[in-house]
Amino acid sequence: MSFDPITASLALLSAIGTGLEAASSFTRARDAARSAEKQGEMAMRQAEARAQQIERQAERALSSQLAASGASGVIPVLGSDLEVQLETAREFELARLDELYSGRIEKYNAKGRAQDFRRQGTSSLITGGIKTVGILGQSYRRSLPSKVTPASSVMGNQAT
Repeated sequence: MSFDPITASLALLSAIGTGLEAASSFTRARDAARSAEKQGEMAMRQAEARAQQIERQAERALSSQLAASGASGVIPVLGSDLEVQLETAREFELARLDELYSGRIEKYNAKGRAQDFRRQGTSSLITGGIKTVGILGQSYRRSLPSKVTPASSVMGNQAT
């Protein structure tokens, strides 16, 4: 079998298509990874903003409680008014910390998704490269003669 330029061209086009498909998959995975990281960062910023809002709410609530105690003539040093204020402060602090923790978890999960996307992209690139080499190798192998005839059959069975 001799070299067939049409078959070789088709194999080359197929290999190029496979390579481009792999590169495209890699690019999509890279972009998805970047998007996941941005989502994680945004989730953390939003959690920080909600935590600051909770902190401001706590300040207002404690100020209101202190003002109410003062208006009633009670000095909030001992007793139930102080306990109520401490409990209020504790509840708001726990809510603030919960928001921050939630944001950190979302950011961590987003980083995990980004790593998964990167792995998928790398895998696509490697698989595409292997397929491309396989297509080209198969085309080359087909262009070689199918059987090599031994020298004795070509020369005939001549006894010397």
